[in-house]
Parts: sequence; C-alpha cells; structure tokens
Amino acid sequence: MNSFNKGKLENYSISNGMGALLARTSKKEGAEGELERLEPSIVETLRKSSIITSAVASCAIEGIDVPEAKLIALADKTASPESQKEHEVLNYKTALDFIFQAAPASLQPSPDLLRRIHALSMAGSEGAGAFKRRDNAIIEKTEFGDRLRFTPTPAAETEHAISSLCLSYNEAISKETAAPQICLAAFVLDFTCIHPFADGNGRVSRLITTAALLELGVNMPRLISLEEIIQNRQEAYCLALERSSEGWHTGNHDLSPFVRFHLETISQGYDDLHRKIERPKGPSAGLAASGGYSAPRRSACAEKALQAEIRRTRSMSVTQRMEASLAIKERFAWIRPAPTEIE
Repeated sequence: MNSFNKGKLENYSISNGMGALLARTSKKEGAEGELERLEPSIVETLRKSSIITSAVASCAIEGIDVPEAKLIALADKTASPESQKEHEVLNYKTALDFIFQAAPASLQPSPDLLRRIHALSMAGSEGAGAFKRRDNAIIEKTEFGDRLRFTPTPAAETEHAISSLCLSYNEAISKETAAPQICLAAFVLDFTCIHPFADGNGRVSRLITTAALLELGVNMPRLISLEEIIQNRQEAYCLALERSSEGWHTGNHDLSPFVRFHLETISQGYDDLHRKIERPKGPSAGLAASGGYSAPRRSACAEKALQAEIRRTRSMSVTQRMEASLAIKERFAWIRPAPTEIE
C-alpha cells in the first residue's frame, strides 16, 4: 500500500540518530541466542507473565480495564467471564496463545491471518473475522469534544488494499528493500491507516506486530510484553501515528515518526528482557552451571530468609509476584530447589 508504493521504501533515508537506533536494535536481535540457554523454568515464568501482562495492557489502551488477578483466574478456568470487558481481555489472550503456538512460517502477514486474529481477539462481537462493510473514521476524544483525526480507506476498497499491503510487505522482506524492522513499521502504519475492521483495529495491529516479529525470527515478544511498553508510552504512540499518517492518502507521508517509535519499542523490549534475566546469582552459581556439585545442606538462616521473601510477595500484584518468583528462584537455588510457583 501507500508506504510501499512509488519506491517510497527504496528511497527512504534515515537520520544518523535513527541509523544508530536501528543498529542497536539489530545488535540486540543478534544476541537472541542467549535466550536458548535460559533455564526452562525461567522461560516459562517469563512467558506466563508476558501473556497476562500483554492482554491486560493492550485492552487497557482501548479503555478496557480488568485486574490481572481476574485474568489469571479466567485463563486457569477457575472463574468465568462476568462482563463484556472480561470476555475481551480473555479473547486477546486467546489470540496471543494462537500466535505463540503457531509455526513461525505460518505467521507471514496475509488477509486470512489478519481475519483469523480478528476473529479470535473480537470473538462474540458483531463482524468478528470480517472486514468492515461500512466506511469508518478515526475519532479523537478531546476536552472540547470529538475530533476527526483520520479518514481510513473506504470499505469498498478495503479487501484489495489489505491484499496489496500484505503482498507488498512480504515482497519487501524477501527482496530486502529495507531493514526488516523498517518494513514492519511501514506495514503496521498502513494497516492502521486502512483500518480494515469495524472495531478492534488497534488490538489486531499489536497482535500482527508480534506475529510478524516471530515470523522474522525475533522471539523476544514471547517473554516480554510489547503491549505494556506501548501502554506506558501511549501518548507518544498516538502522536507517532498521527504524524506519520499525515499525507498518507497521497503517499506524501513521513514514515520516520512511527518507524522511530517502533524501533524504540523493540529496543526497550530487549532491555526489559535483559533486566529480568540478569539477576544476581547464588554463591554456587558457577558450580551449578557446570553441574559439578552435589545438593548443599540447607541453611536454617537462608531457609528463613527464603520464607520471608515468599511471604513478602503475597501483597504484590500477579505480575509482580511472577517476576519476584523468578528472582527468588535464582537467588535461593543454591540453598535448595526453589518452589516452582509462589502461592
């Protein structure tokens, strides 16, 4: 579509600052091999935490607020949805589960994949899994009332526009027209400007970003919530979209604001991940890594400290407890096998 037409990507030039940001992001992607050496228990803790946080954060961006503890109960099927909001947050988690369980090669952006993701994330809503049948508009709510911010692609042209966008993106990736992350940012921008669904476009844009990253071989989103990063920078997110969508209909738009925001999000995702996995190790960490020690005796003082740490987590939120659990396991693994879950 418009970000891929008329040689826009081929002729797209970036500033020195953007080039440095792209280089840093690419370097972090190249270090993903470290993730394969993480203990399975650590990976599982991060994975569970990421899915819950992503579902809650993405829906919060849309004004849907459901406590993390309730979503945990819904996911574990120890509780049933009691409101439309709870259904929508659970739907987002279901869509994420689908993406994470799929073979990466099957996540190449396509009209069918977009409809599938929409059907899952908007299950139970009218038009779930179908492109819009009526023209829509992007409305911004201000203190002075509603403001028309952007007029998306007409409904009659939507299916062709999405097919063209997916074809252009996949071709750009294949031909290395630009760096993959720049191509992906352009894809997400065009998707948002087309606004192909009657509702749920923001959610699908974040889900397809994750799916496309996995298809590109970027696995960080399995363990870190990009949605939470976007939620914490929501004003910058909206501003980048607004600036890059100006002139989009004629192809005279500036990709840079949204490309920069996308790169910053990916870069911060890696930084957050490294902060979570680079915890202080116990005094026997080196021996443990080499497998050259037998189980040490329990220390009564250390055992008391462990129990105190576990008690301290009971007043935390679900996400904080998951992260604290990871830290406790690493700090006290040299004493004894730490519990697999903090209750």
